[in-house]
Amino acid sequence: MDRGKVASILTVVAVIAALVVASALPAVAQRPIVTINKLSSPAGSGHPEAWQLIGSLLAKKHPWLRLNVQETSGYFFNLKAMIEDPWRYKDTMAGIEFYGLSVARTGRADFPAGLKNFKPTVLIYDSVWSYYLITPNPEVKTLYDLKGKRLITGLKGGTTGQSAISAVEAAGLKDHTRIEFITFARQIDAMNDGLGDAVWVFTPGNAVTHNYTGPIMITEAKASGKPYRAVGVPAEVIKKMKDSGLDVFPLTTPRDILDRPGPITVIGIVGGTLVDATFPEDVAYELTKFVVQNAQEIAESAKWFRYW
Repeated sequence: MDRGKVASILTVVAVIAALVVASALPAVAQRPIVTINKLSSPAGSGHPEAWQLIGSLLAKKHPWLRLNVQETSGYFFNLKAMIEDPWRYKDTMAGIEFYGLSVARTGRADFPAGLKNFKPTVLIYDSVWSYYLITPNPEVKTLYDLKGKRLITGLKGGTTGQSAISAVEAAGLKDHTRIEFITFARQIDAMNDGLGDAVWVFTPGNAVTHNYTGPIMITEAKASGKPYRAVGVPAEVIKKMKDSGLDVFPLTTPRDILDRPGPITVIGIVGGTLVDATFPEDVAYELTKFVVQNAQEIAESAKWFRYW
């Protein structure tokens, strides 16, 4: 047999041997799909919309991490769910603000047992949220002018609705102001239909640059053609809230969100995406890394995330 044929036979034998050896080795298992449940907030806030974008990007780019975004009535609902449902610890992250944590720790409202076994751990900081009034009503110049009037705010399950209750109480208006709890997407319509005299709103922003953006109620107020303006919160009201154990602080903005001359003083509250301390660390790392690595693409499509 000539050398060429011998070489060919040896090559075939070597390939077969390699295949046999390879088949005997344990296969590298592909990690099964891991789905994180994200408790967000009502549509119109910008939160579920932005997180749905991240979920879409994960499905396109990540081999095993997925995101299930759940619209909720707000951050208070999310905190309640994390406290009452320990089964969520292993796969759920929730939008929660420190204001809500302070309410729970002091045993107020719907949290008589405090945080129970929930050990809140910050996965991603959102930023500082600002809370204040907007109104086209010339009679409402300060929070105190809401005496005998109607205030529209967010749902009771959210920080916006709950902080409105606290601010009204701190201003001594509990028995003198009617509060209407309406989802974000309907607030300005309700105002323009004559159902309220002012709206208690929130806006996300960068606490360092003071660059603020507006959720749907700000956008609609600007587009309404009515003379909406921002009304700040008196410093003594914020101090009274803080002294009672609530995690709030005064924040002065260089301009208001409606692009009118500032400054105004608003209630500042820090918010974020929180998990329980037992949440899988490798999953938390993968998600955080993905957000950082894709921050530019996220920012281009979801304006809210430009302020991280």
